[in-house]
Amino acid sequence: MKRLLIILLAILICVPSVFARKKSKKSGDLENNVYTDAAYDFQITCLGNWKPELQKPDKELRLVLTQQQYEIPPELMQYPAMARIPILNIHVDEVEFTPAVYVDSLIRNSYSSKVKKEVLKDLQPLEENLSLEGLKTVAKDFIKVDDYEASQWQGTVHYLKKLGMGETIPRTYSVGIVAIKKDNLMMTCLLSCESVFFPKIFKEVLEMVKTIKWQDIPEGE
Repeated sequence: MKRLLIILLAILICVPSVFARKKSKKSGDLENNVYTDAAYDFQITCLGNWKPELQKPDKELRLVLTQQQYEIPPELMQYPAMARIPILNIHVDEVEFTPAVYVDSLIRNSYSSKVKKEVLKDLQPLEENLSLEGLKTVAKDFIKVDDYEASQWQGTVHYLKKLGMGETIPRTYSVGIVAIKKDNLMMTCLLSCESVFFPKIFKEVLEMVKTIKWQDIPEGE
């Protein structure tokens, strides 16, 4: 009887630790609107009107920010579900290119890679009657973020919606990209939203991007 009680006690002690190990971890921590990445030791301050969503720890997609109370284009007031929700995705992956060459590879139809497929995944159409026609450059620039080389790109993503009787209609959204290179790592900040609101929304995104800081890790840690 005493032996049985000892076994039961051992099981009761072990079970919580098993569940604790199974508890899903996240890509980082969020405190007072400041996200700190667990794997890459960078921080970004999120604006109050953007909802941050932490991701799985082993994924290239580290953080997703969704603008709250976003505006609807006048022509879509009767169909608000068709409006593109402003979303900012932050990816980190190993890339050998410079930021400018890397951004060019993202928008070039002839180039394909695992990183490009992952970064542009959210731009792929979900509807069967919608096809992605490509990205078009509107403006690009060289900037620095936390003293690291970066490339800023603005453009449009074009879709073709198939209707009945062989008819088609074009659909266009705006896209903003900031690619930041730190050593062999490339951080990609990608925004997609309705074109009519893009200048104002991208301004908010750049405000957040400029808060990005990599933490200094003491030698030996």
